Amino acid sequence: MKLRVLLVLFLAPLLVAVLPAQTVRVACVGDSITAGGYPGILDGLLPANYEVRNFGVSGATALAAGHGDLPYRSQPEYAAAVAFAPDIVVIKLGTNDSKAENWINRQYFDTDLAAIVTSFYGLSSHPQVFLCAPIPAMGTDYGIAPRVIETEIVPRILQLRGSLAGVRGIDCFSPFLGHPDYYDDRIHPNEAGRQLLAATIHAAVTAPVDTTPPGAPATSSATAPTTTSVLLVWAAASGAPSGYFVYRDGVLVATVRATTFADTGLVPGTYTYSVRAFDAALNLGAAGPAAVVNTLGVTDTTPPTAPTGLAGHGISTSAISLSWTASIDDVGVSSYQICRNGATTPVGTVASPGFTDTSLAAGTTYAYRVSALDAAGNESAHSAEITATTIASGTPVLNVPITIKECAGTGITDYPVSVVIPLPRGAYQTADALRLYNAAGVAVPCQFAVLNRWWATDNSIRHVTAQFQVSPAAFTGAAGSGTQTFHLRTSGDVIPPSRAVTVTESPSLVTVNTGPLRFTVNKGAGFNLFNELWLDANNDGTFAAAERLIAPSAANGGFLVPRTGAGATQNDSARNDISVTVEESGPLRVVLKIQALTNFTSTTNHLHGWAVRLYAYAGKPFVKVDYQLQNSALNAQFAWPLYFEEAGLRLGLSLGGAPSVTIGRGDGTFWQSPVNRGAYLAQEYHNRAAIYARRPRQPRRRPDAHLRQRRGLEGSSTSPVPTAALQPPSATSGRPGPTASRPAPTARSASSSIPPGAVSTSTPAGTTSPPSSARPISTGSRTCSMP
Repeated sequence: MKLRVLLVLFLAPLLVAVLPAQTVRVACVGDSITAGGYPGILDGLLPANYEVRNFGVSGATALAAGHGDLPYRSQPEYAAAVAFAPDIVVIKLGTNDSKAENWINRQYFDTDLAAIVTSFYGLSSHPQVFLCAPIPAMGTDYGIAPRVIETEIVPRILQLRGSLAGVRGIDCFSPFLGHPDYYDDRIHPNEAGRQLLAATIHAAVTAPVDTTPPGAPATSSATAPTTTSVLLVWAAASGAPSGYFVYRDGVLVATVRATTFADTGLVPGTYTYSVRAFDAALNLGAAGPAAVVNTLGVTDTTPPTAPTGLAGHGISTSAISLSWTASIDDVGVSSYQICRNGATTPVGTVASPGFTDTSLAAGTTYAYRVSALDAAGNESAHSAEITATTIASGTPVLNVPITIKECAGTGITDYPVSVVIPLPRGAYQTADALRLYNAAGVAVPCQFAVLNRWWATDNSIRHVTAQFQVSPAAFTGAAGSGTQTFHLRTSGDVIPPSRAVTVTESPSLVTVNTGPLRFTVNKGAGFNLFNELWLDANNDGTFAAAERLIAPSAANGGFLVPRTGAGATQNDSARNDISVTVEESGPLRVVLKIQALTNFTSTTNHLHGWAVRLYAYAGKPFVKVDYQLQNSALNAQFAWPLYFEEAGLRLGLSLGGAPSVTIGRGDGTFWQSPVNRGAYLAQEYHNRAAIYARRPRQPRRRPDAHLRQRRGLEGSSTSPVPTAALQPPSATSGRPGPTASRPAPTARSASSSIPPGAVSTSTPAGTTSPPSSARPISTGSRTCSMP
């Protein structure tokens, strides 16, 4: 069998080399700037097997019917573009939306444009969708508003592109800045402009997927040569920025390509500026440091408020860690000064709350106070003085560094992680003294639990789990990027989380509340995994009837499909031997464990166990489900034969609008499907999982996408862990995409056993080799045979 697979892998590239190139269809969607002719130039730039069609409509808006005066989606060109079944869609709208009669409905712009994008993204041809920032307007011809395009529409499109998984962006705005010579009438590009626009789109369509944002400008400064103008200068951002957004007092005032900006028309006063970079793929970077400037004639004489909540504790025999609450200033706090033992000369100056004082004596008490300064040099009153003591010599000291790394290149905020930490034998009998600190020496909320002990000796803690939440920046590929460092230490204050998860029990139900999410689990007969589940969608702190996503149903939960002659399908709801326990309880995480036995044919020799754990996290609107089927028996090491052929998990979700299910493929891309058709995440065999979509009244077909699964799983799990992704199959027509990084296809088929509105995962048992219907799937530079 291995020899056969290897032959396919080596021979496939030779087969690809002799096959004729498949046609790749490109649909150019837009307004008069698209209709004006750049698609014809783009067609000449792309390879011969690309077919480019122009579906531009003069005067069209992204705003839908009732919101815009000429909605693109209501025009026949839109229907023609859909019927074209494109492999690539380039959407360039927004210019006409800036007109006063249209922009009065600006609150609908994001959702109306997103509806156009997702309508193409959901086609059966599974196109790669590119969303363009419109070119700048050089005047107000035809009622176009240049400032609206620059400061409102372009930033909205950047934010929208970032929120739509798998959609790529094209910066058509920056290349035209400062080039009125590229226009016929200050709105429409001339021949040179159309050439530039086509070249910009060509470069984006043929480039690899770029999801890495540029870095933040390292430094910035502002000077005020007059009472009405400011010159802002900043260091270039890392990466490949194509432009910068300039904000004054938090409001976007300009989009520029250079690293300087002259702000004019001001009045005497104090202003705060910040800068964010974006790149050609419309990835938006973080803001650089703020620059505060006073125009001539105004002096800042107001000091910040005094720091509050100063606390400190010894973290070693020679160091004390301090933390406090930030001060408030009418312009902005620039730094904090830390003074020790009543001295007026600070022992340290920091930009944000948190300081570690070092080189101290062991077992010694020190007094501290902190003051705040603003950019004008105004100093606040001192905080209340506190004392802290270093750890005495000979006392066991724990200082374990923990580094969290984000590898997807997107960055995360307050995401829950669990870390297992080994401890030396004999050091700790309880976890009460353990504390977690960030890199600045500030204590952070952390939940500890004893995982294992040195049972053969003194029963001290051998392994402890630390449950906390992290916010590393995006991984860029540079050394040290995407990481966040913490330290496990002893002593100090316990920091409660801002939002805690709670769990309550009654004789029949367990109720868990994370803040934005609440769900109940039935403890008795009729167990269905989630008895009810609510999502506080409007964040008002209550769970209304309309916010209930899961209702009690015997069809929900796990199920086992029998082999021929092994009896009826077994549902969790039919069992009366369910055990529900609270395995771990808050404040950062609650874990529920549910377990029972299954029974096929024999009551003594084929009792297969199953267990599911539900993980709920403080402040989070999601639940992690770990559902496992255990291949074990009461009187044998393992049970054989298996009398079932499929293990699955169903969740009937009540969702409004047009929601979709999204499954990450492990490489930063996603597979998506309308949720009303359902989806399978199925384990094909021990090291491969596949994604299936549902089509009514059709048997299971070839998978829509594949995942790699880690080796060494015990039993068979319906929650496989993807560690790498493979390219999904191409569209129904068999046309390949232009690159190996096309977004995942929309669902097209699966088993009819899933009811409409359900999201299901299943695990066919006994699969030991790829089915005979295996077909080639593109993986970029080579082709390999996959089921």
